[in-house]
Amino acid sequence: MYRVNQKVFCTDGQIGKLIKIAVDPKTYQLTDLIIDKGFLQKKVRAIPVTAVKQIDDNGIHLSLSSQALVNYPEYREEKVLAPLPDRDARIQHYSNESARWNSVAGVAWTPTPPDTVQYFHTGVGANLAVIGQGTRVYYVTEPVGQIDGLAIDTDSHRVNSLIVRWGVLGRRFIVPIHLIDRMNDQQVYILAPRQDLKAL
Repeated sequence: MYRVNQKVFCTDGQIGKLIKIAVDPKTYQLTDLIIDKGFLQKKVRAIPVTAVKQIDDNGIHLSLSSQALVNYPEYREEKVLAPLPDRDARIQHYSNESARWNSVAGVAWTPTPPDTVQYFHTGVGANLAVIGQGTRVYYVTEPVGQIDGLAIDTDSHRVNSLIVRWGVLGRRFIVPIHLIDRMNDQQVYILAPRQDLKAL
């Protein structure tokens, strides 16, 4: 089983911790591990799941040396504010809440809709969903909680279930794979409300 914050080892020592996973949102297959920087690794890297040799109580063991990590891509995330497609070109936007309208008569403030927020990641395929601890979980528009852990079959590398945490007291629930509707980098949508989930 893969768990967020598991230690990750190369053949010559610990390189960091697992912080996220890249998943095919159509099949829920794990494709890449996102490994945080550590003593033997100075950058966040995306390592293919095929590099995993074994998983035990100590953590995840890769069949790579720490020197070989430079052959794998650095992982980065970006959030970009993009203008709405029908926005008037005469409006200069200084914030998401207001804009200045330039006209012959002078300058006037006018409210505008917010920019759309687009998320990008590099280091793994653009079609993959990168999820981990803190990814928000929803039932339709109702917040269910945030991902606290991920159960993944070590043979098939497929997500079995999500462990979701809710509230300040940290109540945890199991979301089995058949209740997952869809996912992206920022949200996971499920097919059942919180009260229908099994509590841990």
